[in-house]
Amino acid sequence: MLPPRERAVEVAAGAVFVAGALALLVLGDGTVRVDVLVVLIAAFAVTNRARFDVGGGFVSPTQLVFVAALLLEPPRVAPCIALAGVVLGRLPNVVGGSMHPTRLALLPGDCLYALGPAFVLTVAGVDGAHWGDWPWYVAAIAAQFLVDFAGGAARGGFALGIPLVEQLRTGAYVWSIDGALSPIGLLAAFASGGWRFAFVGVIPLAMLLVVLSQERSRRLESELHASREREALIAGASHELQTPLAILSGLLTSLIHDPGAPQDRRLQSYDAMSRQTAHLRYLVGQFVDYATIKSRQDLPVSVAPVAVDPVLEAVAALWRPDVEVEVVEGTTTAMADGARLQRVVMSLVANAVRHGPAGGPVTLATRGEAGAVIVEVADRGPGIPAEDMDEVFSESRPRESAGEGIGVGLFLARAGLREQGGDITLRDRPGGGLIAQLRLPAAD
Repeated sequence: MLPPRERAVEVAAGAVFVAGALALLVLGDGTVRVDVLVVLIAAFAVTNRARFDVGGGFVSPTQLVFVAALLLEPPRVAPCIALAGVVLGRLPNVVGGSMHPTRLALLPGDCLYALGPAFVLTVAGVDGAHWGDWPWYVAAIAAQFLVDFAGGAARGGFALGIPLVEQLRTGAYVWSIDGALSPIGLLAAFASGGWRFAFVGVIPLAMLLVVLSQERSRRLESELHASREREALIAGASHELQTPLAILSGLLTSLIHDPGAPQDRRLQSYDAMSRQTAHLRYLVGQFVDYATIKSRQDLPVSVAPVAVDPVLEAVAALWRPDVEVEVVEGTTTAMADGARLQRVVMSLVANAVRHGPAGGPVTLATRGEAGAVIVEVADRGPGIPAEDMDEVFSESRPRESAGEGIGVGLFLARAGLREQGGDITLRDRPGGGLIAQLRLPAAD
């Protein structure tokens, strides 16, 4: 539903168009060729399907057909052809649900531009395409631009408060496109002197523009989606960084204001600061990795024999005493990037802690298996449906809340592990919960 002011302006614009179109039909003359009329409307509808966003509006290559409509039929019917073509061109949107049917009532106001050239050519008595009438053609185009600007200025200025300078800038872009397409439409009209439907030769060009406009719209939508993802990423990262930064700030303030604190308390503070610094390093690493992937670069990986147990112990130490973490089943060595493997395990533990019950436990287990090293991160949370087990690794999955951090931890975990020749899968844990299983190549 449009705001009352905008709705009133649109209704007024439509009323002006209808009054002008009816006046031209009554006052003008000339015989209408129904077959040509029908084909012109269909061709206009095709060109109207192409839309290129310009400032606060859009431009369609309808000029290819509109110029022909002015010359192949009596100019008095050109506004009606424009309106019928626009409505026909928008019907697929109504049927597809992307446009509400009531919006069709606003389309007459979009056709105001057609009144100017139709009036000029009707008054001049132009009948058909003749090179000797070129001054009238120039006057008709000028009248089209003038009426288009006047109508747009009234609608945009009164209804939306768009500054006149901005409207001139947008209008100049639209007029330059219409001016470039007008000679093609004029040549199509002249060609139709020998065969009345020769103007349909512009349809392939119009269809090409339709394809280009739709591809451009998809690209812009993709860029908008990517921009929103970046905003969510930054917001999530900012939220996640606040906790360790707040803890570090509090610990530093405590140490500064109590320089004589007992040694054991100072050691506890240093241990907590070390853990929070490691969490910060992990979060910043996630951010850097995601930016690397989005810039279409490979993650830097240095694969070498790595003892897996110390990596798991290092991760476990960062989460104690908040959650109980165990490392079981002996010593194993894998071919991996140690620092990146630690980041992957951190992501899985963070996810398990976030979705598991308060106090855990989360269990880390490792074992050797047929040339591979298996690491399992098991929690006792609610688990996830089987059909969603692969979807959670998608970077585009919806984030449930601000507490999800940057929302791409599992996506980065799988990407980082695959760079090392491994992979991650999920499965239900017997008795409730979820198990994330990492598989890495074993060192020879």
